[in-house]
This record gives sequence, C-alpha cells and structure tokens, in this order.
Amino acid sequence: MMLVRPILAILSGGVVGFTLGLIGGGGSILATPLLLTVVGLPPHQAIGTGALAVSVSAFGNFAAHFRAGTVRWRSASLFAAVGVVGAYAGRMPARRSTAPGCCSCSRS
Repeated sequence: MMLVRPILAILSGGVVGFTLGLIGGGGSILATPLLLTVVGLPPHQAIGTGALAVSVSAFGNFAAHFRAGTVRWRSASLFAAVGVVGAYAGRMPARRSTAPGCCSCSRS
C-alpha cells in the first residue's frame, strides 16, 4: 500500500512528460491537477512540486531544441523574463490563501 502514491506519481509524471514532448507545452496545466487528485498532495505542495517537475521535463525538451538550433534566444529571453515577473505576481495572492481551492483546481 505504501507504494501506491509513488507509482501514481510516476504514472502521472509520465503523462506530463509525454505531453510536453508531444506538443511542447502544457505540463503545468496537467501536473497540478494530477498531483492534487491522483497523487493526493495539498494545493500548495502540488503547485511547488509540479513547478519543479515540469521545469526538469521542459529542460529536457529544451536541450533537444538547442541541439537542433531551433531556439530563438531573444524571444525566449524576453518571454522568460516577463513570465518570471508574472509568476511572482500570481504567487503573491496564492501565498495568502489558505482555502483548499487556492489554485484553479481543488480536490473534491
């Protein structure tokens, strides 16, 4: 019974990684709900855990595109910089929330 949660995490991570590789994005939109509903993490832990997991998966995808020469560095840098500011701004109200539905999805 103790192996159920890690097995569910592995399966969920595989779904997220496959989706990232297939369409090049969307990992976070899948990771957080899967970590909440399938793995059973509380909302704040699901968000943080998903952020790290998707970052590592996305880096693997980036490495392949880097080797292929398909990265537009200027666009990527600007997009990333603004994304960091947006993530910080979105994080502030979420940090203050203690409600189970503090993110766009919640466990039922």
